Amino acid sequence: MTAWGNIRHEPTGPAARSAMEPDTTPFAAAWSCVIDDTPAIWASFVPWLASLIVNAHVPPDRIFVHHVCDLPGDLSDLLERIGASTCKVPQFDSRFPHTNKIRQCATGFPDVEKVILTDVDLAFCEPLPLSTVRSDLAGKPVDHPCPPVEVLRQIYSAASLPQPACVVRSFIADDGRRIGFQTLTNNFNGGLYILNRCLLSELGREWSYWARWLIDRTELLASWTVHLDQVAFGLASTSLGLSHQTVPDAWNQPTHHRTSWKGELPYVLHHHARFETGARLSRDNVPWAQTAVDRVNDAVESFSGLHPALGRLVPNYQDE
Repeated sequence: MTAWGNIRHEPTGPAARSAMEPDTTPFAAAWSCVIDDTPAIWASFVPWLASLIVNAHVPPDRIFVHHVCDLPGDLSDLLERIGASTCKVPQFDSRFPHTNKIRQCATGFPDVEKVILTDVDLAFCEPLPLSTVRSDLAGKPVDHPCPPVEVLRQIYSAASLPQPACVVRSFIADDGRRIGFQTLTNNFNGGLYILNRCLLSELGREWSYWARWLIDRTELLASWTVHLDQVAFGLASTSLGLSHQTVPDAWNQPTHHRTSWKGELPYVLHHHARFETGARLSRDNVPWAQTAVDRVNDAVESFSGLHPALGRLVPNYQDE
């Protein structure tokens, strides 16, 4: 097993210069993502960055872009110009690319209260009320039984860890029926984790350990190995005894499958790289989210107009 050890990733950009300066904002948070070299990720990065700044009102110097591949020169120049920080990180395990997100925990973030780890296929509609998060970590339980709770229980037993409590969730099947299921309370969707910064390094060591533990025992996950990083996160938080908080569905609302969402405007859309053309989110199959999608696409258009390099980053990706 590769030790977490002394690995420490230091960002470049304003954060590297201001890490020792006191923060004077009433609530400071750092926002982070990981980029790999795939068309879907490059396309997703544009609405992620544009909507984070325009709609969620995140100052660029609070944005951290981790990358396991080299950044195009235009993009690197743009991020430096607007004040965002970049950080080159090594792959965690090439067989399980989602585990690259663990590398973010070894980054030297500035002195903030919270760190928000995000998948790059998120788009933001308005600012998240982060001050409502009081626990060590927070997230939204999964939208589908992935993995099923029986698989999770077997994994926790094999790990000799206490079983977290269960929560009841539901989803809309293709035939319109609502299907209920149970999952563990800390089996969060991996697209959005909200963490206390002071716990990040310790959590990263445990997350790394349990990810490698599962990689050596993939038979425990059966056909759900794609969720290895997500299950390892739950194991890590349980082994450390961290308190966790469930956030409302509006904080991480999927658009790639049917939903009965009838709430107000979601804070975050999890679009899974469903695009109309270029970096514009698709409006298909999400009649409940038309206003939210339009708000994101407006942010993409306005931000890309100011920064043409983003348009060159995404020639014309469309999910097949």
